[in-house]
Amino acid sequence: MRIRSAICIVIAAGLAAAGYFLYSLSAQTSAMRRQIDALQDAVTAAREEGQKQAEEIVALRKKNDETEAALAVVAGQTTQVPPGIRLCPTLYAVQEHELNIYFDNIISDRDTRYDYNIICDIGELHENYYRVVPNTGGVYSLSVQVIDRGTVVAETAAELLVAEPLPEARLIRCMVVGDSIVGNERLVPLLAENLAAAGIPAEFLGTLGETPCRYEGRGGWTTQKYLRCSDSPFVYDGTFDFSRYMEENGFRDVDYLFIVLGINDIFPVEDTGALEETIRETLAGYHELIGGIQAFDDRIRIGLCVTIPPAYTQDEFGALYGTEYPRWRYKRNNFAWTSAMIDEFRNVDGVDLIPINVNLDTRNNMGTQEIPINAHNSDTRTVTAPRGHVHPDESGYWQIADEMYYYIQCMEARIIGEDRQG
Repeated sequence: MRIRSAICIVIAAGLAAAGYFLYSLSAQTSAMRRQIDALQDAVTAAREEGQKQAEEIVALRKKNDETEAALAVVAGQTTQVPPGIRLCPTLYAVQEHELNIYFDNIISDRDTRYDYNIICDIGELHENYYRVVPNTGGVYSLSVQVIDRGTVVAETAAELLVAEPLPEARLIRCMVVGDSIVGNERLVPLLAENLAAAGIPAEFLGTLGETPCRYEGRGGWTTQKYLRCSDSPFVYDGTFDFSRYMEENGFRDVDYLFIVLGINDIFPVEDTGALEETIRETLAGYHELIGGIQAFDDRIRIGLCVTIPPAYTQDEFGALYGTEYPRWRYKRNNFAWTSAMIDEFRNVDGVDLIPINVNLDTRNNMGTQEIPINAHNSDTRTVTAPRGHVHPDESGYWQIADEMYYYIQCMEARIIGEDRQG
């Protein structure tokens, strides 16, 4: 009996101890679960905080990038839209004579906002232009690259054709039709002087000027005036008739006919919509001129002289027009027109584009004058000469006449080569 009681007491004590142990284990498990839950909550919170911080970092970086981009634009280090740049498909040069490509003349933007590369086997790259004085004749590939902060953002290419001195020369007959660039009586005499120095005898035909340097040049005239105006030497009974013009004036034939127009066609245009329409009309007018000339003789080489750009600064535009007509507008119009002109006529039979625009130094060869700095400072500063906004001085006309002469010599060298092969 006593033994049984003792066993019961031992069993009861064991069960009590086991119950306490289970209770303790359950309590520990609950505590561990609470700790695990707390750790999981902490991890989740940390992840959310990390994500929030990461998003804040991304936002800060984006804001910083936007700020740097804005500062770069203000500083003139970049542009939102790459500039346009355009060369004629062929540039003409003559051995031992200077040819230039002034970058501001062929780019839609201001040239000083960019750097430049020239890819060509000859010539020199300068700060704002490329210059070549070829030692030998030949054909060279040439590319102009526009660089913005080390990256090429625009490029244009051309063939550079270099003529050697002619071993012999034939008599050529030329006609130059244009606006005041022709009508000021400087361009044709300088072209004639170039040809004479090269030993190329030449006659210049026209109803204006004096023999041997006659021409068809009238200040302020447009393409449509030559096609429609009753004062046009080519208009008979209201129609452009080049064949009758030749007959009426006793002109037998023409080897080279240059058209130097475009300034007055595009100069007055203000908005882009009107500019597009004006360009379409002017291109159509050029086709009509070409068609009438080729109807008389399709062997005539027709040289379309690419319209020259404006003077390099705003000063003369301001002196002439006040605030009415800014330089940038004509610069815009000129680039749009010359680009369309190049695209339209680059592959037309009997027609050549003459890049007189590239060789004109619009900084230094548009004429200059000295004006007071201001009312309280008697010192002077140099600005473009009166009416030099689109008209060169003597040195500028020489540069235009040079490129026209280079073209003739290149064509004559080709003709001589073909005759010898034949």
